Amino acid sequence: MKKIIFIYSIFFFFSFGAEWYEKNKYLSVVFHKDVWKYIEKANNYTDKGDIKSADLCLRKAKEKTEKSEPFIPSNWPNGWPMDKESLLYLKYATPTAFINRIIGDFCLENGYIKEAILYFEAYINKSIIPDANYYIKLAEIYEREGMYNQALNLYREIGKFIESKNYWGKDYSLDFIEKRMKNINFLLRKNLIIVLSPLYIDVPSFIQTEFFNLFLNEVKNIKNTILISREDFEKVLNEQKFIEKEIEDEELRIAGKILNADYILKPSLTKIIDTYILNVDIFSVDRNKWFEHYEYKIDDIKFIPNLIKRFVFNFQGLDIPPELYLPETKFLWSYEADSLITDLKISKDGKRILIGTDTGSIYLFNEKGRLIKSLKFSEKVVASAISPTSDYFSVFTLEG
Repeated sequence: MKKIIFIYSIFFFFSFGAEWYEKNKYLSVVFHKDVWKYIEKANNYTDKGDIKSADLCLRKAKEKTEKSEPFIPSNWPNGWPMDKESLLYLKYATPTAFINRIIGDFCLENGYIKEAILYFEAYINKSIIPDANYYIKLAEIYEREGMYNQALNLYREIGKFIESKNYWGKDYSLDFIEKRMKNINFLLRKNLIIVLSPLYIDVPSFIQTEFFNLFLNEVKNIKNTILISREDFEKVLNEQKFIEKEIEDEELRIAGKILNADYILKPSLTKIIDTYILNVDIFSVDRNKWFEHYEYKIDDIKFIPNLIKRFVFNFQGLDIPPELYLPETKFLWSYEADSLITDLKISKDGKRILIGTDTGSIYLFNEKGRLIKSLKFSEKVVASAISPTSDYFSVFTLEG
């Protein structure tokens, strides 16, 4: 499981300052002090609700930054920092690039989406080393604005620099990028899908046939999807002398290529006491890799069709409609972690949620789902704990 979903309510309200400023204030070390004063003024105006004055201050900061160009090490402008502290960030981008990022965050926070796109594009184009966080942020904006081709192109770029490991910011996996591209492809073109015969564990036989038919019908109804028939798939298996129950990844790739398939789905249904668990793994024919996993649980047999419907929504990158949750649950928030979640702790007062992942990431949230802090270790998180006062937390990884 990579997504955490909380279904209980605790009502607390917090007041935050200008987020665009808070997330960028560490960049003050790369700016001329007079320029940063304009950015601070913009923050103060934002806190007062005077967005117009804040905008004018940021434009002034941008103007002064651009007048100081070029930022060349051999001829660095007077008054602009170039010390050990500033070089931590100047190796990634110049002040000209960073001012575009800051204004982009300001625009996004205040609903100026088109302007935010332009500023983020300028930040990306002017950067020295790709900032993964802002590539992803811009790609997600493209998606929300229906600019799917731009989003796809950006995700392809992200995939390239992730492979080369030439970027900074949060670590994103190629599987994460593949998933985002898959979701967009469902909107843009037809996708050919093969569904393998389900694996059943302790599931009554009368459920098995009905389950598979339901699963196939739901997948068949996915928009822009062509379900490759079982007959065609079995014909290829026979021709290639592959056995479905024993099929290996390379054989799957070969069969998928012959049928021009994009993805292969492997569902399984397990019964443990009174709980039914649906697992679906996704194989990318192009990448020859299992890259996505879904898991759903239910304690009432009559809701098994809902499990399949939940998968279908998630598989397309869509949120699950409230009616597909059980009546006693309430969807509050979710967060996509960078890999499988290996540990989860909730503080005694319910105000802090701490999760650890298989790739060593730690995420600390408040009860509203706001990410308070994230850390990255080199090994899997095995266990964690939050102090009774919620002021401290500890983490145990395979490093020790």
